[in-house]
Amino acid sequence: MSSRCIILKLTVIQLAVCVYAALMTTDANFEFRKTAVLRCTSDNPGSKVYWESSNGTRVVALNPHKPARYEEGANGSLIIWKPSRETAGLYYCCQDSASGKIRKPANFFALTLVVSILEMSAYVNQGDTFVMTCLVLGHPKPTVNWYKDGTLVQLSSRITVEDTFVNGIPAQNLKITNVHYDEGGIYTCEARSSRHPDRVSTGRQRLRVIDRYAFTWPLLGIIVEFLLIFTIIVISEYKKKDVESEIQEVEEKPIHHHRRSRSQSVPK
Repeated sequence: MSSRCIILKLTVIQLAVCVYAALMTTDANFEFRKTAVLRCTSDNPGSKVYWESSNGTRVVALNPHKPARYEEGANGSLIIWKPSRETAGLYYCCQDSASGKIRKPANFFALTLVVSILEMSAYVNQGDTFVMTCLVLGHPKPTVNWYKDGTLVQLSSRITVEDTFVNGIPAQNLKITNVHYDEGGIYTCEARSSRHPDRVSTGRQRLRVIDRYAFTWPLLGIIVEFLLIFTIIVISEYKKKDVESEIQEVEEKPIHHHRRSRSQSVPK
């Protein structure tokens, strides 16, 4: 009987620890120039909570590296002063306990926004590699689709996409190797969030593919122009010689004077 009581007590104690160390968080939404507050409450008032970013870094340590100012409030909240859309993401309210560190996620939501396309137009030689970079912000992480002249781009071993970062901003690259001449056109990256699938943000870039033999066109033009001028000169010289020959024939032809007889010349 006593052993059951011990087991029961141990079970109660373990259960109490689990409940006592529970964390509860509330999410926040990004609004331009408006302070954001992520809240966290704990059932254990004797242990202070603190906040970490999604990669496990203490949020207060990010202050020197971000324009926004992070502050951990006395009531367990995380205050983000003058946040930017770049600061949106997943944060964790943390608390140390005898059983280890407890982490509870909190979302700082932001609508999807395509920040920019690095270049509005791109010129690529036929057969070279083309890379288009689309910078996308928002939380949850947006889904990006690529279109060429309004038609969904079909990915292959030659046409691929990859996630990357540009100056700390999430981005996605569309990479086309061995570019074909007919692949020129307007490319669009379309980003949307699973939280707001009806809201779409886009960015566009025009790709102009240069024919691999394009460098020969000016040379061919010069050659054609030279041949045309040469032909005109030859024809002109030929006609000039014909005229000179006719003049010479006229000059060399003897002139015969026909004298009229007196009977014919003097009327009676």
